[in-house]
Amino acid sequence: MKRILIIALLSCLVHCITVGNPERNPAEIPASSGFADWNQVFRQPARIQEFQILHTGEVEVPVEGMLNKESFQSEDPTMFVDVYAFWFCHREQGCFLIDSGLDTSFGKGKPGNVRGLMAKSYIISSRQKPGSDILSQLSKENRKSRLKGVFFTHLHGDHSSGIPAISRDPAMQNLQYFVAEGEPYVNYWLLYQGDHLDGVDSLRELPVDQGVEMPILGRCLDVFGDGTFWAIKTPGHSPEHLSYLLITEDGPVLLTGDASHTRTGFEQGIEPGWVSDREEAVHSLRKLKEFSREFPEVQVVFGHQR
Repeated sequence: MKRILIIALLSCLVHCITVGNPERNPAEIPASSGFADWNQVFRQPARIQEFQILHTGEVEVPVEGMLNKESFQSEDPTMFVDVYAFWFCHREQGCFLIDSGLDTSFGKGKPGNVRGLMAKSYIISSRQKPGSDILSQLSKENRKSRLKGVFFTHLHGDHSSGIPAISRDPAMQNLQYFVAEGEPYVNYWLLYQGDHLDGVDSLRELPVDQGVEMPILGRCLDVFGDGTFWAIKTPGHSPEHLSYLLITEDGPVLLTGDASHTRTGFEQGIEPGWVSDREEAVHSLRKLKEFSREFPEVQVVFGHQR
């Protein structure tokens, strides 16, 4: 997304405006239970239930956006990648999504709900099986009435594109939306615009810099204060990007988000091509890989690949 940001900044010099930015307020985060190492965290009783990966469709993107072209050569200029939302329920706090998946505007090769002069440089085309869009999946298992809020890894269009469908649905009002403190919303008039957060009154900012300094991963926020759901500071792909660690009934799960789009990138240590800061992107990927080597019992889920 670096090119989008550069072009947007230049365009602002000729009166380009950033649109659809919700009000931002600090999230109410309980005090951490005082964990100091991951083995201690993993020994705690799991309070995360119903963790599910919701596959909401695929988008075609340039390979060089997923993998730094200086480290990875491909004969194919583009690739289809999965777009997820993640569903989970905490025993006391309720049920949440991480990221929002795709709505029906991405079905049958449609361009989706991102538009603008630069949109095709990032999302070329799409494909989606009937009934896999985010609203259809939330209509199952009484999810709509149980949903309390959405946590974002970051605010790029492929991670916020399900929000218009969610925010317009009468059964899902008064949700809370959480993002890292200071994470920019990529929504630039005329250039790359989805207006995905138009129905969101407020973003609750997670103060990850006030979190706990944990082994290997560095600054992490104990979101619910009981060691079961952690927001991990992994900047680079975006300025304040978050990965998440969940202690589920089936074991710990690490969601890399776009700190690592693909298995190839993770296993070969190749950071994304689209970055806001390459040095930070490399560092974030390295610490996630080191964490995975140290704790092989943790299931790793990549940002855009099963």
